Amino acid sequence: ETRKEEIRLVMKWVEERLEESRVRIEARLRAMEEDIDKKAKNVAMDVNGIRKSMEKGDLSYRSFVENLGKDFSKRLTPNIENLQMILSATSEVVDESMDQEESHEVAR
Repeated sequence: ETRKEEIRLVMKWVEERLEESRVRIEARLRAMEEDIDKKAKNVAMDVNGIRKSMEKGDLSYRSFVENLGKDFSKRLTPNIENLQMILSATSEVVDESMDQEESHEVAR
């Protein structure tokens, strides 16, 4: 009878230790779940911030390229006209120079 009582007391003690362990494990798991949830929210916020930053950068880049094209076309037309005037004037000077050389050769 005493033996049965000892076994029953040991079993009760083991059950209590197991219950304490279970409670501690559950508390740790809840803390880990909360930590994981918090980190997941932070990652989601970071990803959202990165996405918004990329969108702003894309818009800024597109605007830059568009303005660059507009600026280029605004500058291109006057520059081509200036270049044509320079070429025309240069060819006139060259023509006059060649005419003068020919007239000098004829005079000799």
